[in-house]
Amino acid sequence: MNKKLMAAVAFIAATGMVLGGCGKKEESSAPQGEIILAEDGTIYPMSASEGELSLSVFTPIDSETEKIKYWSEATGVKLEFASSKASEALSLMLASNDLSDVIIADLATQPGGVQKYADDGVIVDITEHIDEYAPNLKAWFDKDETIRKMATTDDGKHYFFPCIRAEAVLRSYRGFVARKDLLDKYGLTEPETIEEWENVLKTFKDNGMSAPLSYDMTAFEPAGGFMSAYGVIPNFYLENGEVKYGYLEDGMKEALKTLSRWYSEGLLDKDIINASSNQDLNLTNNKTGMTFLTSGGGMGKYLRPHNGGDESFDLVGLKLPVLNKGDKPKFSSSTFPITTANNGFITSQCENIELAMRFLDFGYSEEGNMLMNFGKEGVSYEMVDGYPKYTELIMNNPDGKSVGDTMTEYFFSNWAGPFAQDVRYIEQYNQFPRQQEALKLWGEMMTMESTMPQVTFTTEETAKISSIMNNINTCANENMFKFIMGIKSVDADYEAFVAELKAFGIDEAIEIYKAALTRYNNR
Repeated sequence: MNKKLMAAVAFIAATGMVLGGCGKKEESSAPQGEIILAEDGTIYPMSASEGELSLSVFTPIDSETEKIKYWSEATGVKLEFASSKASEALSLMLASNDLSDVIIADLATQPGGVQKYADDGVIVDITEHIDEYAPNLKAWFDKDETIRKMATTDDGKHYFFPCIRAEAVLRSYRGFVARKDLLDKYGLTEPETIEEWENVLKTFKDNGMSAPLSYDMTAFEPAGGFMSAYGVIPNFYLENGEVKYGYLEDGMKEALKTLSRWYSEGLLDKDIINASSNQDLNLTNNKTGMTFLTSGGGMGKYLRPHNGGDESFDLVGLKLPVLNKGDKPKFSSSTFPITTANNGFITSQCENIELAMRFLDFGYSEEGNMLMNFGKEGVSYEMVDGYPKYTELIMNNPDGKSVGDTMTEYFFSNWAGPFAQDVRYIEQYNQFPRQQEALKLWGEMMTMESTMPQVTFTTEETAKISSIMNNINTCANENMFKFIMGIKSVDADYEAFVAELKAFGIDEAIEIYKAALTRYNNR
């Protein structure tokens, strides 16, 4: 517990005041006390009542990790966990209606989304209390209109404490990469245009590669990948403010024709459907020269010399391809400044909303930023010339644990939660210069103008869009690979494919997205 907090608790104890948690309690006429939850001087007045500072919390992470202990110590709040690592744990808790005081989870992608849980009375509206009980979160809303807007529902309310990733480098952590050692060996530069990509892939094939280009297309293309060179993605997006769906646009046919030709010429992995499961084998055995990776667990994994047994193995980040030199990609694989993953919600069964809000708001304070991103000073980091440098415990763990595993044990920054990620975390997580170069390159490409924002659907819309898109996504993915592999012809069979999408209700889905976008724009 920090010294200021200890002093505050001592003051409270000396005056006979004990702060109450969210458990059942008697009404108290005790005077007001105050508790300090941040070293930056933020003073949190708390109503004094019988009980102790305690909250029951649901979180999908292991509650026995060091970071949870640090969180409890730093805030002075005893955390009683009702968590389980089982994927169905959240659904079971919600179905039982036996709720924790605080839920840290992704409710946005649950059926009905955040609005449904608000309408059903599962989570509480915190809008009117933010100014008083969450000054650190309010500072973020005041500073960044996009963050405020994305943390707001269509009815203008706030229901959660978001995970914030403000800087471009934190949001642009994935992209195409190429074998830099082989580019140098064959006298090639990093390709930018489709023509240059083709030249590189042909060179790789001519020198023995069986899968020159191989990547998980269903995972990465919907956000912005190869197809973005043709002005489309296999997803909903915006064009001059209008909602579009990639498979209905001419650019998609041109993208599929190119990929199909590359497939027939052996430039694209012949087992492209299983590219994800074959990635290790392909990359470390010189079968693949270009792929799509995240910077940390992807590039970092393969850049370590022991992988593949080849110390010359090198990777370099690439720009998304374009048709003409100097063009700027219409899309990027960047994410939004807040993520749906593991935001903090206060449930209707919490009896001390003030305590819960101040506890969650701690993550956005100066002290909370250090704890959530770096852990405990002297254990997981040391301050070196004003910079929070991770210790050997994290970066070179004596028990042989990976950097990612040790980070997960001691702090939250490589996970998610109610706090703002600090760029100094990713500077160290990405240990190799090539990773840092890739992050910078991908960040410079970041563009969100054509990306569909995180719109919210009504309960009725959610049911409808889920029904429509389940069928459409299955149909679209199957046909994408059929066109690429030559099982179907883009020239001869594409119109029939579009007719299938329309029969499944793609036009109605577009109208639902349009309505949701209008509500989002009016927030």
